[in-house]
Amino acid sequence: MADTNELHQLLIAADKAAQSGNQQAAADVNTLLAQIDASKQDAPPPDKYRQEAAADYEKQRAAGIPLGDDYTTRVQRGVGMGVSDEIGAALATPWNAYKKWDSGKGVLDNIGEGYKYAKAKEDYWADKAAEKTGTLGTVAEMAGGIIPTIALAPLSWTTKLDSAATLGARAIAGAKDGAILGAISGWGGGRGLEDSVKGGVVGGVAGGAVGGALPAAVDAVRWAAKPVTSWASRMRGAEKFGDRQTAQAVMEAGKTPRAVEREVQSALRSGHDGYTVADAVGKPAQDRLRSVVSSPGDASSKVMGALDARQADQTGRVSQFLADALDATLTAAQQKSAIEATRKAAADVAFPAARNNAGRVNLKGAVKTIDDLLAPSASGGRVLNNANLADDSVEKIMGGFRSRLTDGKVTLSDYNAAERLYHDLSDAAFKNRGTNLGRHLSALKRSVSDAMEKASKGFKAANAQSSMYHGMEDAVDFGATNALKRTRVSDALDVFGKLNPEQRAPHNVGFADKLITALPDKPGADATQNLLGKQVNAKIGAFVSPDKARDLSQRIGRESVMSKTRSTAGGGSSTSKNLNFDAEIDNAGAVSDIARGNWLGAASKFIGRSGNALTGKTEPVRSRMADILMMGQATPGEITNILSKPLASLNRKEMLIRMLISGSQGAGTTNARLANEKGN
Repeated sequence: MADTNELHQLLIAADKAAQSGNQQAAADVNTLLAQIDASKQDAPPPDKYRQEAAADYEKQRAAGIPLGDDYTTRVQRGVGMGVSDEIGAALATPWNAYKKWDSGKGVLDNIGEGYKYAKAKEDYWADKAAEKTGTLGTVAEMAGGIIPTIALAPLSWTTKLDSAATLGARAIAGAKDGAILGAISGWGGGRGLEDSVKGGVVGGVAGGAVGGALPAAVDAVRWAAKPVTSWASRMRGAEKFGDRQTAQAVMEAGKTPRAVEREVQSALRSGHDGYTVADAVGKPAQDRLRSVVSSPGDASSKVMGALDARQADQTGRVSQFLADALDATLTAAQQKSAIEATRKAAADVAFPAARNNAGRVNLKGAVKTIDDLLAPSASGGRVLNNANLADDSVEKIMGGFRSRLTDGKVTLSDYNAAERLYHDLSDAAFKNRGTNLGRHLSALKRSVSDAMEKASKGFKAANAQSSMYHGMEDAVDFGATNALKRTRVSDALDVFGKLNPEQRAPHNVGFADKLITALPDKPGADATQNLLGKQVNAKIGAFVSPDKARDLSQRIGRESVMSKTRSTAGGGSSTSKNLNFDAEIDNAGAVSDIARGNWLGAASKFIGRSGNALTGKTEPVRSRMADILMMGQATPGEITNILSKPLASLNRKEMLIRMLISGSQGAGTTNARLANEKGN
């Protein structure tokens, strides 16, 4: 059977032949008839399912029953994403299986036959609807394809992205959404398993391409329309436009007004009186502050003045934060002086008490300790008071203590004299700790201490107390060493782990003091630059409680953000600032040009000035943006209220755009399915 297009061509050719009597035209008709006959012979006859569908269609048409081959059917197919015919066929399968039931076949075979008859009818009706409605029907079906994709938009990858997502991320999400929708729609347009698979692949590829390209296309439209949209917003007033620009920054940062306010309030409670909305929002807000600062006017001066003032105090704030976290109310020097004073006061009580029950002291073992060190020289004599020895040499100093212990005949045994020697020896050992001399002095100190403990029961306790205070003084220095960058985390933690409980607080004082003294004292410098690394944070985390470590990390992090806000806001180039200052004097320059008859120059200046007005780059708008972005100490709910209304409007527009993107994906994938169906 010839299709509609072939019959139409045949009628035109026959009409020409009849009117003109042209032999050539008549030959053309005969040729066309032969081609149609040949195609009929080559084309396979329709299967029994489609033949019955065609018969049902003709019966229904003859009876005057509505056929459903109009635009409504096309729209329904679009809404069904091409699978509505499968759904309709499945619903009609039981009735068709009942009508065609063959008792000689199994249940599944009969059900399969019923589905084939039902599906052939759905396909035939769809073909007739496409033939009848033509191009407008295709448009209607594409429009129908928009509806399910909009309905499914909340579940899509595109909708789940935050507003700050990059173009690449949006393109990937769009491609995934489009590929899934296209595959479903393409599968639904197939006739048979093989055709459905092919349609699914074609639809998936086409949908992925459309979905991946749409975000870039939308961005291009947004960019082209920006002057118009900015002008329209600007016409509603500087305050509303400034609010909208600030809300846009919040949206780009992927935050909510309530979250921004909570961050500001939390910062204020932790001691950041100068923490602002711009800090809480982050880079999008900092970039807008830069546009404010880089333009001349009161807003620029006000913002930069406030940022400079708070940056000047940063070192002091960070110092206090470190001191609070590490409980360092004193400097390292003050801490050591306080420990020393406490040690001496305790010694003034403990050691006199030890003398009350003291006996004679046997210090021969101490003399032997020195003699073992100062072994006989090659000449056979002892190295003792050689005049050529340096005053700070081991031999000279150890020899001095030996001369106080014995004159070579009698060894010191008086407890009080031995105690005085012990204290001098203890001070010398502490002073020279970490050196070779200090090691020998410590060995001698232990030998003397052992002898005195045997002579007095109270000496051991007094000595232990004194050693504890010496250890606390040492801990201050250990803390300072651990604060150095060159000290590895593992080494610092090993030292800290070996400290006694009473030594840890002094250690933290030394640690804090070293970090504080290393802070920059240059005005405007970032005081957090050496406190953000993993190494220093790992050390702090081991030295203080988890709560204090977390609070300090938050405080330092906020201070870093505050420094970033200042550097970003003040980061405009000299060229951009000069251009903005030029724009400020353009009006005066334009008047001068008019007076001189330079109409072209005047027009150029007015056009440039008008461009700023059209895009909202005016002093009132900048002033409003500055007022909001620099808000810090505000009444509860004030920041949220200011940002919520314009942000809600922006969110509605963004959701509409994303829904339109999803709809475009639906229309695109529907078109791809229809092209595949037409090819079949």
